[in-house]
Amino acid sequence: MKKGRILFLNGPSSAGKTTLAWELQTNAPGYWYWLPFDCFLDAVPSQQWDNDESGGFSTAYDLYHGCVKMISDQGKDIIVDTVMYSMDSFSSFVNKFVEYPVIMIKVICPVEELNRRELERGDRDIGLASSQLKHMESQTNYDLIVDTHAHSSEVCARSIIELLTNQEKSFTSFTSLSANPEQWMNLSET
Repeated sequence: MKKGRILFLNGPSSAGKTTLAWELQTNAPGYWYWLPFDCFLDAVPSQQWDNDESGGFSTAYDLYHGCVKMISDQGKDIIVDTVMYSMDSFSSFVNKFVEYPVIMIKVICPVEELNRRELERGDRDIGLASSQLKHMESQTNYDLIVDTHAHSSEVCARSIIELLTNQEKSFTSFTSLSANPEQWMNLSET
């Protein structure tokens, strides 16, 4: 069976990935499942976070990736909404999805707007987004980069949909990065 496409929305907290995923689910052709890491974390027992033996965050990531793989293995397209800014998170993702059709989308937003959104949301540690952004700023190897501050979520989603429906476009950023992960590490550490 042909694997479903994995549309990977990578961006710092409060960058607008969730709103963008809603737009894509509503307007992209075909059926797109959506599995945000934030919602997945709500399913993890709270006592796991305090137990070193259970692995905490890394175990949650492994389980999350397993669910994404299962959906793709069933031939279903899926939107992945998370932040991947460290070499550890990147390596984990590459190791699991090197044989999958991954489309890499970077979701960006200026730090001042991220800070404003964090305050407005009230459910994030202030400064989380800016700390993630520092590690992501120089990452450039994506199939598409969208700016949720410069453009509405509708405009950003339309850009992604145009990319998805372009029959002549081949998605090479993930394949390139998975063949040469040091490139990503160098980008993320500058």
